[in-house]
Amino acid sequence: MLYFLQSIENNRQLRESDWCHLSNIVAAYDTHCLKTYISQRSTVLADETALCQHQSMPLKHFTALPMSLSASLCAFFRALPAFHSLSKINQNYLWQNNLRSLLFPNIIEIGQSCFSEPWQISRDNATWALICGPQLYEQFAYTKQLAERSLIADPIITRLWMVVLFFSTSLFCLYDSYQFIKIPKKKTAIIDIQNIYATLLWKYLSNRHGYDGAVRIYSKLINVYLRMQRVGFEIGVQVRTRSELLVTYETLNQILTLDIRDR
Repeated sequence: MLYFLQSIENNRQLRESDWCHLSNIVAAYDTHCLKTYISQRSTVLADETALCQHQSMPLKHFTALPMSLSASLCAFFRALPAFHSLSKINQNYLWQNNLRSLLFPNIIEIGQSCFSEPWQISRDNATWALICGPQLYEQFAYTKQLAERSLIADPIITRLWMVVLFFSTSLFCLYDSYQFIKIPKKKTAIIDIQNIYATLLWKYLSNRHGYDGAVRIYSKLINVYLRMQRVGFEIGVQVRTRSELLVTYETLNQILTLDIRDR
């Protein structure tokens, strides 16, 4: 019995290799995701800095904001060696099924990691309000506030959580008929990678916050993400079905379809 308890405790401890892995994930997000997002945001907003935040929203911002979030996530996950260890079929499967479902968590992490001027925040909020529509935007804003209030501002936790979610056999509950998605017959490699990252997240939480704290934080991560997924699905419906958002829809599909194929 004593040996069993000691074994559990040893498995909970973070080794030097674990800390190195965590550091690499945080650095990859800073180097690839944040830099990509900031660069694209600067380009899009370069000609808007003189505009008052109360003026009408440029139509191109409909596409630019989701595109920047998607491109930054692509850059982050593409920087992970585990992603390149997968077959092309599995890579494309994750790309086309899971990227959209992680845009909302990326909004939260970018908001915590990247400084924005008040007028930029107002601009982004106005964009989401127009994309969502009045009723859905209320849910979007509530979920965003819930995430900001409930989740610990720890970049290791939020970024590693996104990695755990990305390596899922599918976060998407509805396959898009717009494009053909080849579903891999064998997903063991994806599950194995997710298990590694999920274990690493649990070890980090247990090490920093103890067992009870780890359970509490993990539960909040799951609860908040399920709310995000529901709102994100409804946003996807808006983007697919509204004619004024057709360009946004087609552009996102091109990013998710061509990003791997062209590399």
